[in-house]
Amino acid sequence: MASTSSSGLGLREPSDEQCRAELLAVLSSDPLKRSPKLSRLLGYLCDMQLRGLAGEITEYSIAHEALGRNDQFDPQQDAVVRVDLHHLRKRLKVFYTGEGADHAVQIVIPNGQYAPQFVLRDGPS
Repeated sequence: MASTSSSGLGLREPSDEQCRAELLAVLSSDPLKRSPKLSRLLGYLCDMQLRGLAGEITEYSIAHEALGRNDQFDPQQDAVVRVDLHHLRKRLKVFYTGEGADHAVQIVIPNGQYAPQFVLRDGPS
């Protein structure tokens, strides 16, 4: 269920076990431990991806299921999902340029998308 990307990243796909291990490592890292909200968000997104439900991730589902917004949530009026995804991408960048720099698997959430990708980095040259 993991997906891969290019530009310095491998062509092979990480196993679900590798993806889950990476998620746990990221969630226990300093950049994410400080934010239970962003940790919940990342956990929700990765769980949906690993369960093969990435196509069901919407702004509304994130707000309702991960961020605790009520059924009246209107993404046209409330940018919380987009704002929190921006902050989450920044935290992931901090993690992967710091303590997670040598991790073989990385979690990436491309701009303009909600579904995360688990990418295998190429080994050292």
